[in-house]
Amino acid sequence: PGARGGWSARPKTRSKTSVGRNISMRTAAPLPLAVFDRSRGATSRCWIRSWLLVALLLPASHVGSSSALALEVAADATVHAYRCCSMEETSPTAQMLLGCDEDEVIHEVDFGRFGVDGATAGMCGALVPVNSAAGADVTDALSDVCVGARTCEVSLSPEGLGVTDPAPGESKTLTTQWRCRPSPKPTPDLGDASRGDASRLKLTKTSPQAPLRTRGADVVDASGKRVKFEAVNWAGGENWRRVPGGLDLAPAASIARGIAAMGFNAVRLPFSVDTVLRDPPVADAAVAANPSMFGATALAVTDAVVGELGKVGVAVILDNHMTVADWCCQRADCDGLWYHSTSDDVDSTGTERAWLAALTKISARYAGVPNVVAIELKNEPREVCPGRPWHVGSRVCDPSAFIDVEAIARSSSTAGDHFGSRLAEAEAILDGYDSSSCAFPAWNTGPKELRYKPAMERGAAAVASANADVLVIVDALYYGRDLTRAGDANGTVEVPETRPMSHRPETRQESTGESLLRGGPSAGARGGGRLVYAVHDYSWYVTPDESTGYDAWAASRTAAWGYLVSNGTVPVFVNEFGVNHRSLDAAEAGGESEWWRWFARYVSPGGLRPDGLDLAYWQLGGTQVGGTSRRLGAEESYGLLNRCWTAPASSAHLRAVRALSER
Repeated sequence: PGARGGWSARPKTRSKTSVGRNISMRTAAPLPLAVFDRSRGATSRCWIRSWLLVALLLPASHVGSSSALALEVAADATVHAYRCCSMEETSPTAQMLLGCDEDEVIHEVDFGRFGVDGATAGMCGALVPVNSAAGADVTDALSDVCVGARTCEVSLSPEGLGVTDPAPGESKTLTTQWRCRPSPKPTPDLGDASRGDASRLKLTKTSPQAPLRTRGADVVDASGKRVKFEAVNWAGGENWRRVPGGLDLAPAASIARGIAAMGFNAVRLPFSVDTVLRDPPVADAAVAANPSMFGATALAVTDAVVGELGKVGVAVILDNHMTVADWCCQRADCDGLWYHSTSDDVDSTGTERAWLAALTKISARYAGVPNVVAIELKNEPREVCPGRPWHVGSRVCDPSAFIDVEAIARSSSTAGDHFGSRLAEAEAILDGYDSSSCAFPAWNTGPKELRYKPAMERGAAAVASANADVLVIVDALYYGRDLTRAGDANGTVEVPETRPMSHRPETRQESTGESLLRGGPSAGARGGGRLVYAVHDYSWYVTPDESTGYDAWAASRTAAWGYLVSNGTVPVFVNEFGVNHRSLDAAEAGGESEWWRWFARYVSPGGLRPDGLDLAYWQLGGTQVGGTSRRLGAEESYGLLNRCWTAPASSAHLRAVRALSER
């Protein structure tokens, strides 16, 4: 190991077999991780028992303030990590950006293939079998250009790579893997910043002083100062792979540093109920760029990611995104409510009991971890309709299997009485559903099994019983759009305060309607509340009535949820919104580009509130994380990062997102 624990220099050879170097740990002997045989296109791994593996697999009872997540153990070692990328020749950028962190340079290119069948989609990294007969070997060409540089932009064409076209007329893929080492000297400025190099942004954000509380419409830290969430969604943990995306392409530490460098102070980290309860082992392919995570369970990987974010001062909001791991959301996926099974189905992770158990488990696991600041109870609650969901190979969703048919009939008959359910009913009919067979949740009325507010109070109690420090986030009904009933006299979701508070009144102030959760004007961080509401907004949320112009659109948002902010009632966190890269360049009226202009005007400083709203952009990754209707490894056109997860995909796109908080 070098001076900083990096890889020591060694003459580069071009033999048929390349042996992965050993990692060195301060209290353990070197551990051989992998042997990659280019000639056979195979990777084999040899494991020995070590305390590093024990640290990754510690049970939940060992994760907390006393162990600082167990990953402090992993952080105390020099960990072998890969970076890798796989891009089609037809990619809109036509360029691949190999890169390292700001204080690193490219040390070695392990392999590079350019051909029709260069790698298995979505399995880049140490585990990728590279077919030696598929296309051209460009390892030497990439090495000659990239080794010693911090970033290296390469062409996705035969001419740019200096090879004969291996498959004329067919779309080809460049697949490569490289490693980084500490830079021996400061790397020079590369000049053109148009490609959005994140390292040019300064680490200016610091982690807020925990625990956070609410005061009026503000989230405040332990000193009583407002904390404005400038966050990004790091998707993947809620999906089939059950881990945050990009871990097959880049080290977790590098991704975390990039998030902080882009100016974000928080990450919304999705999970699914079944993943938390079962905590299955993660496929090594899903974390291929992080060999220290090989053999780990889903929650152990989450531990490591939370820890890396904490090291760079980024707060974490844990989001119960799905009940069963998959891509969200659809009316007939049976995932619209907080349950999809009857209580007597003891083996199901879809019961309310399982939902509460998952919230309790995840809250307890991160109790005492200072950068975990909030737990979100249920993502995008919505109606459940009968039909075949988009889940591949899944059964037909039938809400009458777990909800009384009379309750369904009552809910559908009154769907037109409320803003959100009225929208949902109209959209369900437009999409071809029989709305009379759909189960529509209501805030605090109608059949008890569909009353949303009492259910969220049960969820909040589960979180509060296990973790005294986190905020509790409750999503708006109907895909995060409707909080019209949250402002009613008895509409506020009550979250128990389990920590003694200096400003807590002796009794609940029911006579004045003042909730302990809202906090009063004089409430400090520990004397305030724990409730935060969350809303989502996208271009496809615009209704015909709202499409007439900004005033109509903004008035609808204010009536649905903005009034809670304007009145200083409770914080409202816009924790999902997103825009396609290409929409930012469009100036025509209508469509996503016009919605973006309206949205930016409303949420930015000087819009609904003088200092702007709490925001979380969807999403971080430059590649799709899989799930139904998605293609693992395909370009994510809404993602902030490029396909290689090495830098922002577009500096203009990043600037537009950051401007929402910085104006």
